[in-house]
Amino acid sequence: EIENIRALGVNTLSVVSHYDYRNGEPVLANQKQDYIDRITKAKNAGFAVLLVPDFVGGENSKIPVSLGEFLDDARNISLEWAQIAEEYNVEYFAPQNEFDWVIRFSFYNNAPEKFEEGINISNRWHVDILPEIKKSDSIKTISPKKLPIQPQISDKKTSNNKISKSQYT
Repeated sequence: EIENIRALGVNTLSVVSHYDYRNGEPVLANQKQDYIDRITKAKNAGFAVLLVPDFVGGENSKIPVSLGEFLDDARNISLEWAQIAEEYNVEYFAPQNEFDWVIRFSFYNNAPEKFEEGINISNRWHVDILPEIKKSDSIKTISPKKLPIQPQISDKKTSNNKISKSQYT
């Protein structure tokens, strides 16, 4: 299988750690070691790796916790996988996959009038988490194209842009 992929000219493989909610808690679709094994197999075969956590959601599977809880869960999961990315020398890391889409469908029923709000929440979340992930120089991060919200450089810990759980509970 790997040789067929290489024959297509592919040089980077993605490993997506899928999460869903069960009983109000985020749960991996497979064992964590399964994803780590995929990373190792790809790297041993000479591929670069893109690692990205992902919440299954959207119109067929809505996130069953409050937006604030979801943002906190996504943050914790992203930081955990960023550590794994660093430990296994993953070349590329995205904090979440299609995060704005999950927010729009799960919390705003994809209502057109809430489209911008969902994107802004996703953008703000990325602006807050990217500096935490970038503490490591070995990981290249990938994020949404549009990040209009600028973090306050003077004091990131007290940034007015920071999303807190209480804002969305």
